[in-house]
Amino acid sequence: MTTAENTMAAGKDGSIAARLTSQEFGALVSALAARGRVVAPKRSAARGRFSDTDLIRYDEVSSAGDVEFRAKSDFSPKEVLFPVTQTLLVFDGQQAVEPAEDERPIYLFLRACDIHGIDRLDGIFLHNGPEGDPYYLRRRRRVRFILMECAQSFENCFCAAMGTNRADEYAMAIRWAEDGVQVLVRDAEIGRGRYPESRDQVTPILQKETCKRSPRTKHRRNPPGETPD
Repeated sequence: MTTAENTMAAGKDGSIAARLTSQEFGALVSALAARGRVVAPKRSAARGRFSDTDLIRYDEVSSAGDVEFRAKSDFSPKEVLFPVTQTLLVFDGQQAVEPAEDERPIYLFLRACDIHGIDRLDGIFLHNGPEGDPYYLRRRRRVRFILMECAQSFENCFCAAMGTNRADEYAMAIRWAEDGVQVLVRDAEIGRGRYPESRDQVTPILQKETCKRSPRTKHRRNPPGETPD
C-alpha cells in the first residue's frame, strides 16, 4: 500500500480512523519519540529467565520496530507511573529541593487489560483519601494511552472472562495487519491532520472487544464423591 492509497475517515466524536503503511506508522512513532517519551513492550534477546529465552518488558523505544506486539509482556506497565525508585528531594548541603521533572508527554503502548489495571492504581493513588498522591498525579497527567489490539487472548489470559478485554480511555488505538497498521486517533496532539485525505472510508477498529476469547478445552466438573477420570 502506497501513501496515495492511505485512507482516513472522521468519526462522529471527532476521532480519525486511518490505514497507514508500515513506513508511515514508523514515521508517526518517530515523531512521537521526538516530541516526548514513547514507552512500549520491548524484547531483549537472551535476557529472560533462562539463557535461551528472551525478556519482554516496558521500556523507552525510538522506532516502531522496537515495539513487541506479537507476544505478551513479562512485566506490567505500572512502573511508568509508579517507578520502583524515585528521587523525591535533593539536599545540596543547605536546603532540600525537589528535582526537576521531565514534563514531556509519555506515549504508552499497552493493552486493554493494562488500562484497567492502571484504573485501579488511579483509585488507590488519586481517590483513596482526601488528597491524591502528588508524585503519581504529575506522571499520570502526562501519560497518553496507545491501545494495542489483541487478535486473541494469550496463554493464561483471563481478560475476556473479567470483562477487561475492552477499554475506552485511550488517545490512539492500533491494529497491526500484514499490509500496514490501522489506527483510531482521538487525541489531537498525536497526529490529527497528519494523514493525507481520501474519499475512502475506514471503519473504526474498536467494536465490542479488543481481545477475542481463545478457544479452550472444557473440563467436566466431577460431582461430589466422584473421582476424576
